[in-house]
Amino acid sequence: MTRTLPLLVTTLLALCSWPALANPLLNCPEAESSALQQASAKVSRVAPHTLQIRWRRGVAQFTDQPPHDEPLSGRHWFYCGQDAASGLHLIRLEDGSLFSGVLFDPTSGRRIAAGHTVLLAPGRQHFLAIRQPDGLDGEAWLLRNRKNRTLWQGPNLITAGSRSLAELSDPHWNPQGKLAATLRCHSSPEQTHSVSLQSGQWQPLPECARQPR
Repeated sequence: MTRTLPLLVTTLLALCSWPALANPLLNCPEAESSALQQASAKVSRVAPHTLQIRWRRGVAQFTDQPPHDEPLSGRHWFYCGQDAASGLHLIRLEDGSLFSGVLFDPTSGRRIAAGHTVLLAPGRQHFLAIRQPDGLDGEAWLLRNRKNRTLWQGPNLITAGSRSLAELSDPHWNPQGKLAATLRCHSSPEQTHSVSLQSGQWQPLPECARQPR
């Protein structure tokens, strides 16, 4: 028993940490200062409105644009964090009333359009980006890859005209590597279902989330 205990503890730790490794989520803390404190020395705010990341071929700067003291105006960057496995940095972008972000790849210097929240796939070659566009109820979800291409996009609300039918939440990658989510129907009684993105459609789509004919 004594000899098997270390192995048992190691196995349990690996199982507990697997979801975090398989579904790396990047989002922004309330205060940028906490993200900068945990960042490497290559990341710094060199001026009140200039964020800088040093990479192998130079320096990438993210510079705010005025006005700086009016709500939902100007263009402002905030450092969020880095995925240790891929090296990708997430920088939140507040562009007027659009809340989005970019991923910065320090191996290539590429800026990849993303969102204020990013869920990287286990292989790190594609990801879910979540944005909050102006005037949109709910969120915009985009499936993108590291080549800066959009593979799919859609809202997390399913509507029929002005009526909301259902809402998608808890995005994650299922064992088959597909983007999956919890779908909550706004019916009575309220229903929840597990769905996955297949050929650009959420499947299996329950009756309560289907457009009326």
